[in-house]
Amino acid sequence: MGFIIKSIKELEELSNEELMEYMVKSEESVEISFDTEYVDVSRHINRLRTKKKLSFDEVSHLLKYDNDNGNYTFIYYDEREEPIYKDNRNGGYKVPSKSFWWVIKSKVIPKQLGIVVVEIIIGKMVRNENDWRWMKDDKPEHQEEKLFYYDYENEKYIQVFLDTDKSKKKKKKDENTEPSEREQYIEEYKKRLDMIDYVDERMAEMEEEYYIELDNTTKKVKSLYSDHDHTSHVFELLFSSFLNYKINYFDKYFSIKLSLNHVDLTEYLKTIKFMNELELKIEKARLKNQDMQIKYNNSNIPYTDSPYKENDELYNFHRYLKAAANEIQKMLYPRVIKPFNPKKNKDISLDGYYRYTLKKLYPSLGTIELRRSMTDLPMKTTDWEKQEKQILKSLNKNTKQNKTSEDVSANEVVEVKEVFVSLARELFKELELESYYNEFLERAKRDREKAKEKGEVEVKKVMTNLKNEFMKVLSSAKVPANEKAKYIASFLDDVKQNTL
Repeated sequence: MGFIIKSIKELEELSNEELMEYMVKSEESVEISFDTEYVDVSRHINRLRTKKKLSFDEVSHLLKYDNDNGNYTFIYYDEREEPIYKDNRNGGYKVPSKSFWWVIKSKVIPKQLGIVVVEIIIGKMVRNENDWRWMKDDKPEHQEEKLFYYDYENEKYIQVFLDTDKSKKKKKKDENTEPSEREQYIEEYKKRLDMIDYVDERMAEMEEEYYIELDNTTKKVKSLYSDHDHTSHVFELLFSSFLNYKINYFDKYFSIKLSLNHVDLTEYLKTIKFMNELELKIEKARLKNQDMQIKYNNSNIPYTDSPYKENDELYNFHRYLKAAANEIQKMLYPRVIKPFNPKKNKDISLDGYYRYTLKKLYPSLGTIELRRSMTDLPMKTTDWEKQEKQILKSLNKNTKQNKTSEDVSANEVVEVKEVFVSLARELFKELELESYYNEFLERAKRDREKAKEKGEVEVKKVMTNLKNEFMKVLSSAKVPANEKAKYIASFLDDVKQNTL
């Protein structure tokens, strides 16, 4: 039997755990996705840019609904993107002769229990007369919502038309008649809305508990990793803190994020999978850490202190523990908000995401919360969406330019490979000399491997020579003197790694 919509009375009988399971099942039982494409209105309305009025009737024929298969076509147009309005001319940016820009939007809002709301706005933007640098919304020409819900039994979407004033009057005249199909759809839609309100109220306190513990764990991990030496004891505290959060809070409460529509089903499932994989990695790192403590008869090995700098076993194991710790940070830390200006600054880093496909970015736990938070710096939903599109566009471009035997498909989940951020490599990328850096690094590693055969003294000699040679490279690249040290340290770290 498929998923069954319960009454609020039936939901009241469920425990919190059972309620969360029920809401997760409601998402997993949607067999048909709500797929959308958008048509540019300006390609279908003659001289749209010069029109002063635009009714919904003029564009409604562009909307298409395939409820059986979940395929929909909606409308969009942003006159501000026209070339004549994007460049500074005659000391400013041109305002249309009609004194406003057309901005037509269709925003799809998925809700719980299979409900989907589509907001369609035929809007106008005008210059802010109190500050000529900015625009502001004017009264929209038309605004309405298209309402849908998923029919679990028949596996299709139902469009709902709420009562108008006229239909309400008609209904009063025909009170003895059986509810029409349309009225049954309205009743079902409203029933689900009431259920969503009930579920949200019950889960609010649990969500706050989850949020507070995530914040506490993130701060503790950050403090342990940044404010302390990297000793075996510190790594053990860091790993224990994360596992406590994962087992006692994440496993127990993360489904609330799906129930409250803070994540979609794909994000939910991928995050669960990654966190389970990470738990196994951390447990493995803890066991290896304990074995190393026994081997060196030291419960608090100072991995980065001088006695171990040339001990390859401890050096490489330190990097292994750092890799595990960096995976934790990658999963916990939010994306850093930066002022968004698509014309001047394109932030295409994967900061705040732990995996990606060529169609979707998977946000960290911190970024999931950030998407719903107030921020210190300016940010709006449309800018966030544009920024993610820029990142995906860059990933697609890089994939096409760097094809290998393991090409990334559109749906293949890829690890965000930022475990060790090589500052040196990033520098040479910016200089468009990455191939030169790779060749230099390969030669440096070969020299170090040969020196290891002759003993520790020869290794130190080779590393000193490499350091001096790399300093000359930085000087020729005109790197400021006060920045050379960090690039040299990064280069020497890269040399000591077993692989590129």
